[in-house]
Amino acid sequence: MGCSRGEENLYLAREAKLFRRVGTRAAVREPQHGVSVTVSQDVQPGESESHVHSRDGQPLACLLFGAAAFKCGARDAWIGWPAPVRERNLLYVTNNSRFLVLPWVRVPHLASHLLARIARRIQADWIAKYGHSLYCLETFVDRSRYRGVCYRAANWQLVGQSTGRSRNDRYHRLSVPAKDHYLYPLRRDTRRRLCDDT
Repeated sequence: MGCSRGEENLYLAREAKLFRRVGTRAAVREPQHGVSVTVSQDVQPGESESHVHSRDGQPLACLLFGAAAFKCGARDAWIGWPAPVRERNLLYVTNNSRFLVLPWVRVPHLASHLLARIARRIQADWIAKYGHSLYCLETFVDRSRYRGVCYRAANWQLVGQSTGRSRNDRYHRLSVPAKDHYLYPLRRDTRRRLCDDT
């Protein structure tokens, strides 16, 4: 494909139509990668999508950021969050809920490179779209299927594991695989800012 790691050869675009088209095509071609058509249909309010293309317009990857998990013991302990402060400051954390390097793309180390690029760029994009800063990124990796290598290579920190519940499990009836929980602080004083009670 001729794509290098240089800034000049990659750019990020944010058109929801492309995410739907690329996500749907990925779901059709590679259903085992866990991309469902429902995820790819419409970006919900409070979510931000990024699409990565080569300079010649070839789609390379899709990322989706949305609401952070309301409660997560490992993250909350790492930050030092009491419940009232967490409820007030949760908007400063976003969850990388989807990350797909398209299955037909073969570029060494592309996933970790994109995560590093996103970490440098997301703050400005988030402020422009939502009017407030971010202090931390999070993601959950299904360790029964993935090892989280690209997150570790991009300096995300493994802070613990989930308990095997879902955000849609208010009544403790769903059983989902335990996932590794990774965080990426966007500032050196992330913990202090997230614990700010004012």
